[in-house]
Parts: sequence; C-alpha cells; structure tokens
Amino acid sequence: MSREQAEQALDEWRATRDPDTEPELEAIRLAILLEDVLGVPLSDDDIDLAVLSDPDAVADLLARKGGR
Repeated sequence: MSREQAEQALDEWRATRDPDTEPELEAIRLAILLEDVLGVPLSDDDIDLAVLSDPDAVADLLARKGGR
C-alpha cells in the first residue's frame, strides 16, 4: 500500500470523525475502517490512535502485515 492510499483511507475516517468522541473509541473506529477497507486484521497492540492516524505509520504497518 502506498502512502497515498493510506492518506485516502484516513481522509475517509476524518470525514466521519466526531471530535467529541473519546480517543479510544476513535482508535477502534479507525482500526475497523482500515481492516474493512484495506483487508488487514489488526491486533490489539496495533490499535493506537497516534499510530493509526499517521499515513506513514499506516503504510508501514500494512507493509509489515500485508494488505489489499
């Protein structure tokens, strides 16, 4: 997966994000989006909002785990 594809997936998440939601819930929502859109199952350790909201970190994560 390229950085551009990761950025596109994150843009979709940002468009639906509720800024008043707890960060932990947002991390779970983002993890579900990435699993559904990119086809990569994430472990509990992977579900970290600081990491999952960074396009470069997402691209690195998907390179390690494989994706669509």
